Amino acid sequence: MLQYMKHNYFTAFALGLGLMGCFGFIGQVQAQGMVLNEFSNGDAGTREYMEFVVVGPDTDPNCGPVDLRGWIIDDNNGDFSCGPCSGSGIAMGHLRLAAHANWEEVNPGSIIVVYNDNSSNTNGNVPAADPNDTAPADGVYVVPASSAMLEVSTATACGVGNIPAGVTSCPGPCSGNATYAGACYTAGGSWANAGMRNGGDAAQVRQPDGTYFHGVGYGSGMNGGPESIYVSGTGNVRFFMFDNSVNDDYRSAANWSSQTVASNNETPGAPNNSANAAWINTLIEPCILPVAYAQELQGAVTSDGNSLSWITATEVNCDHFVVERSTDLSLGFAFMTRVEGQGNSSEPVRYGVTDPHPAPLTWYRLRQVDRDGRENMSTTAQVVNHYAGTVAIETWPNPADRQMHFRVVGSEVIGMQLMDRTGRIVWEMAGRYPQGSLNLQGFAEGIYLLQVRTQNGVATRRISCLH
Repeated sequence: MLQYMKHNYFTAFALGLGLMGCFGFIGQVQAQGMVLNEFSNGDAGTREYMEFVVVGPDTDPNCGPVDLRGWIIDDNNGDFSCGPCSGSGIAMGHLRLAAHANWEEVNPGSIIVVYNDNSSNTNGNVPAADPNDTAPADGVYVVPASSAMLEVSTATACGVGNIPAGVTSCPGPCSGNATYAGACYTAGGSWANAGMRNGGDAAQVRQPDGTYFHGVGYGSGMNGGPESIYVSGTGNVRFFMFDNSVNDDYRSAANWSSQTVASNNETPGAPNNSANAAWINTLIEPCILPVAYAQELQGAVTSDGNSLSWITATEVNCDHFVVERSTDLSLGFAFMTRVEGQGNSSEPVRYGVTDPHPAPLTWYRLRQVDRDGRENMSTTAQVVNHYAGTVAIETWPNPADRQMHFRVVGSEVIGMQLMDRTGRIVWEMAGRYPQGSLNLQGFAEGIYLLQVRTQNGVATRRISCLH
């Protein structure tokens, strides 16, 4: 049996791997993602929004598409201030883009607006909600904070690897003091987790693994963060924008400015000015990729193991391919083998390798490397091998709220049970059910252990139940 799909974020646990914590997204390999383009405190109340522009790798910012699933949106959270937790914009929690198909392949130059959709605090300059980019299909996503295309974490930022509670100052600038590892998420967002302080705060973007990517600070008690991008003056009734007044460097403070909010001078969902529009246009120019695939990476089960194949339609300056594999996406991918490329070719070229020691559930991908060192990632192929001799469990989502889905591969199920932290069995099921769902609404919030008994042994999976 073969299953082929783009990179997904289920987790698979093989027998004997032990217990893992809350599930997190895999970080991007190259510096590509989304950067701030404009953000506003609005003309009153909390009529706030953040606007982002999607960029490709630093070496080819117009090359894409870009996988944005798991990218984090936050305010200060400690990177831009050494002040106390209270009153300095270091609020608990943050937002991130959900594992939604709309975020899987987003073209460079696309604009994403995330805004406070509280009925009494929605900014009148924000276009109508269009999280699917359908009205029209113009490369602009307008997403309310409560959208299911977002997820929210409410983990407290202060006192957990960040600025300790009670600390009122620091000797010098802060860096790397925001903790995102191990955060747990629930579907749907709330602007309260990204709201900005009028007196001084910051807007920022972080990669799925929590690594800082881009941000802008403003106002009293703040600094420019890791990139020293700081705009003086408070944020009260003001908005901030990448005006591109010097060059196309969105990481330079000289290209950022602020204005007092007036009638229709904010531009969420559209370029900020002609110079900003010119920069965005450079991101949507055609990109010539070093390799075009006639057949993306695919896998099949054979008597020798998992057989992998791909076909290139054209190759330009292609040096080699690195085949990577993973049996647990939360732990990332590892090197499997290297396959030499053709260099330059205008004819189809077939490639194939075999994984002789597959797990019951394995993911594969290609890292294509040019002769000048540039790299591009392929889509991800998933292969289910029922002859691998071990057992693996998938559960999703994790953490789970109302319902948890499960699937067991690699062996025939005899029964399963769910235990709380004390070892007490709170649910069990006998019978051969390789997949199904479990209603969690009657369970208390906390950590549980799912144990599956199969013909090949016992496998376990730790899950988090949130309400």
